[in-house]
Amino acid sequence: MWYSSKQEIQDSVPLSGKFPVNSKKSIDYIIEHSSNPYLKEIHGGAGALFTMKDLETIFEYEHGVRLASVIKKEFELLKRNDTITELESEHGNSLALIIETESQKYELEELKKSLEMLTAKLERLSVIDGLTNIANRRHFDNFLDFSWRCAMRDSQTLSILMIDVDHFKLFNDNYGHQKGDECLKKVAETLGRFGSRAKDLVARYGGEEFAYILANTTKFHLLNMGENIRQAIEDLNIPHGFSAVSDRVTISVGASICIPTRDLTHGLLVQAADQGLYQAKRGGRNSVRFQEMSSK
Repeated sequence: MWYSSKQEIQDSVPLSGKFPVNSKKSIDYIIEHSSNPYLKEIHGGAGALFTMKDLETIFEYEHGVRLASVIKKEFELLKRNDTITELESEHGNSLALIIETESQKYELEELKKSLEMLTAKLERLSVIDGLTNIANRRHFDNFLDFSWRCAMRDSQTLSILMIDVDHFKLFNDNYGHQKGDECLKKVAETLGRFGSRAKDLVARYGGEEFAYILANTTKFHLLNMGENIRQAIEDLNIPHGFSAVSDRVTISVGASICIPTRDLTHGLLVQAADQGLYQAKRGGRNSVRFQEMSSK
């Protein structure tokens, strides 16, 4: 349906607040200066004495909301251009300086955001092991120091599991380094599923050795966690035909726990867990051994 005259439009649409034909806010002005030729085609003989709201109502009725939205955007664009013209008349050549200054500020903000993103990425890379995508040794050391001080302040326990892939050198030598890397990735991924608490950390300690820091737990829970991890790695069913322990990849686990005090150091806790790991290996591997922490 299209209206053949202004009178028909006026009879069908309630009008109010009409603008004069030469007003820059008139529909004629918008249509004339619009870069969208479709508006001129649709506008046809519709008059310039109608407000934006009036024409919007007509177009919404005949052409849907989309065309009304187009008109709105054209109107807003003209308003913006008018504002720039006013600024030029008020400030003259200084407007170029204003725009240039704002542009520089925007570019600096964008540069700052890029630098912040790059810094965050570099910080992440500095604490993540490149192969396994879990915490690296550096992050482990820093996290252990922080966790030790927190546990000492709150008089809570701090525990460590030291984990070693059994006969990994034989695995690497016989299956190749690519298979060896895949094996370490799978082990790390499995360990990562156990380190869900924010106060805990799973890390690659070095080579085929991993470590797990647990805050505020019990000896029972610690040993249970160690056994669950050992079983989960065995259940991966990664073939290892050169292991003296099993026909699949297994791990040995050493565990220790303490309540940190000023008379102790976190190095003693790592040493105790490492001693437990040694006992597990000496006892046949593929097992979990607990070692009390010494005060010396």
